[in-house]
Amino acid sequence: MVRCDGLAFTIAVLLPGVLIRIAKGMDDGQQKRNSWNATRMNGTAMAAGGRTNRTGNERHNIPKEDDVLSWAVEPPRFACDENNSASYSIYCQGTSMTWLRFRKIVVTKHKSERLSSEQRRMKKNVIIEGKVLHTVAMLNIFKDSKTFVDKPMKRDPEEINAEFKSRFSRTITTNDREAVRSFIEENFGTEGEDLNECAEGTMSDWVDDPEYLISIDDDEMRRFALEIHALWKKLCRTIKTEVKEHPKRYSILYVPNEFMIPGGRFRELYYWDSYWVVKGLIASGMHETAKHIIENFQYLIRQYGFVPSGNRNYYLRRTQPPMFIPMVYEYHTVTEDDQFLISSLEAMETELGFWKRKRTRQVIKNGKNYTIFQYKAETNVPRQVSLSFTSRLDLPESYREDFLTAQGLDAGRKRHLWQEIASAAESGWDFSSRWLANGKTMDTIETSNIAPVDLNAFMCWNMEILAHLHGALGRKCCMAAPNSLDFLGSLTNSLLPYSGSFFGINITS
Repeated sequence: MVRCDGLAFTIAVLLPGVLIRIAKGMDDGQQKRNSWNATRMNGTAMAAGGRTNRTGNERHNIPKEDDVLSWAVEPPRFACDENNSASYSIYCQGTSMTWLRFRKIVVTKHKSERLSSEQRRMKKNVIIEGKVLHTVAMLNIFKDSKTFVDKPMKRDPEEINAEFKSRFSRTITTNDREAVRSFIEENFGTEGEDLNECAEGTMSDWVDDPEYLISIDDDEMRRFALEIHALWKKLCRTIKTEVKEHPKRYSILYVPNEFMIPGGRFRELYYWDSYWVVKGLIASGMHETAKHIIENFQYLIRQYGFVPSGNRNYYLRRTQPPMFIPMVYEYHTVTEDDQFLISSLEAMETELGFWKRKRTRQVIKNGKNYTIFQYKAETNVPRQVSLSFTSRLDLPESYREDFLTAQGLDAGRKRHLWQEIASAAESGWDFSSRWLANGKTMDTIETSNIAPVDLNAFMCWNMEILAHLHGALGRKCCMAAPNSLDFLGSLTNSLLPYSGSFFGINITS
């Protein structure tokens, strides 16, 4: 059994139950936040356009997006391995791809100004100008901010941007809501059109009555297990070929195999959710489907150098708790498929390397330096602007909410707040009072000051698993146990002293 002094293993076993118990509370909290922001939006709109006169005919300007578009944002940097990285020619030569094509955003470039034809194509791979996203969000065209950013485009984004600028050349006001709505209907399709429900036979290992499940003795539990098993057919999706042919018209990132969606407004593959999906598929005897899902993550790692939070381009500056290596471990433990394990090693090493390079922080305690892992999304704009979704912003489902949360702050504090919010979303606990200084309000969020015990335990577990898998292949030279042991000592002896339980700590206090 792979262990890390029992800590990570215990968390991995108990966390699903904890998440189930807190899920409703988190949903309720998000609803309250949305309601609070809606109230603030009314006041903000009034302040922006002046108070309505008694005739009710005064036009109200929407809040301006200048605060979002007035600073420089560096594009995300992906793994640059000329020999092994499929993305090397796109991301690692010449000028970095322009991820945020806002009218005032300046993107940091490498010294070379020479662009390959592929780089020029990728540079234009923007979704929609920031003006369009901001307008749609501030006019509250859709009740859910995620609706717009998931819509496929009927034409290339350059054409849509040009028409929007032509049609709405003057200042946009609340009286333009229906005109903007018509523009969206003319130029965008329906969210979900980028996916197909899995056809019969897509999951080649599907059976109605899996042996493991029908062998459950308790009648009620057996029925319950089979009901869950039946959900695989309802949640299975594949990406339409049009996405691969015209990627800049879609926010979804192409992956080659079928995958499971959470359902409802979430119409994409999510990172850490998929660990429990893989475990569930294994329980259903669907080993091949589980393998296909893991292969999707291998594909994303090859393309981007890490696993995004989900396969949407607006998630490309954010990841989720590191569960790819545990997925491979769960699959290999059951199947003993050494060939698949060998094919996964490079992706596992790349994923671990990403966390070590991008999500670590040095802290000093008792005169000694220690390395801890933390969540820290590489964005400082409202969720939706930050990603390659270029212009629809980093957490697309929440642009309006994030924009309004920061109202009243100066530009620097807004950027800091938006990064802290995106980092909390990266944790998968979006949103929990654990990230809030006062435990109550979003404006006190301080995710980057927290050393989360669960994340650091997960990382210890990842190191142990990788060492174990190298050992299973007889590759003793590559076993990484010393790394995990050193990290465990740092974790427990300095930052998380044992007091009956382990807790995350605030690094600044």
